[in-house]
Amino acid sequence: MKYILIFLFFIIFQKALSQNEAIILFNQAKALGFNFSDSLSKDNTFTKSDSINQMEEMITYIFSKNDYDLAYELRLLSLKIGQKDCLILEDDLARYLRIYDDKRYLYFEAEFNRFYLDYVQNFSPDINLDLSLKLQRMIRLDQRTKFDAENCEEPLKKDSLWEIARVQDSINEVIFLEILKEYGYPGKSLVGYQNMSIGYLLMLHMSTDFQIKYVYLLEKAIEEKELYSNIEFLIDKILYKCCKKSIYGNWTKNGLAELVTSKDEILDLKRKLNLRIE
Repeated sequence: MKYILIFLFFIIFQKALSQNEAIILFNQAKALGFNFSDSLSKDNTFTKSDSINQMEEMITYIFSKNDYDLAYELRLLSLKIGQKDCLILEDDLARYLRIYDDKRYLYFEAEFNRFYLDYVQNFSPDINLDLSLKLQRMIRLDQRTKFDAENCEEPLKKDSLWEIARVQDSINEVIFLEILKEYGYPGKSLVGYQNMSIGYLLMLHMSTDFQIKYVYLLEKAIEEKELYSNIEFLIDKILYKCCKKSIYGNWTKNGLAELVTSKDEILDLKRKLNLRIE
């Protein structure tokens, strides 16, 4: 219970809501059956990230209960408490708004951009803003095209949508290659903490040849603390596509890939990807 109070206090402290508004919000969420979690960060403190995660859980739950107005108000509130992940512009609530309430979606998108630009100006003025916005557009299109294809129930239209998604991947690959040539991997120092993982997410959907050639740049970015992502899934995806093998245990269910246990073979596979040999 005390972490619920801390969460509400955090919202009030951020001047996102008044005390009365925060209490009303809490009661509305509880009335719909939402259970506030008492999860903590690893150091046993309630952080800003905990508050944002709590808010995301609340939005997801309330959206599932078809209370779209409350979910929308919470989404706008999440911007005020520090949510800066551009993929909230492509989540289930955003897609609903884009289809059924375009005016609200456009307002939400404008508010996201306003809060993001304000944050960059005040806290990350040295990042490459144009590049960060380009990467955001790329990952948003990546997610949007694939969601449309995955959720289409008409076979012919579904095939067409997947073709559009593949074309989008090819376009992203060309653009991302130019970025890599000019800057190297676009990590934390270049595009900010919120956008440093976008390059990794984009590479998951690029051609195997591209992945083989440039995956080492992600490992290098991790070593230089420019990227905080686990790329084992991507490495196994590359190995699965090129030789039906796995060194981290992904893609091994139902015999899709052979789990490599030989140290010499693991080293050989890593050498082929220009990865660090330990």
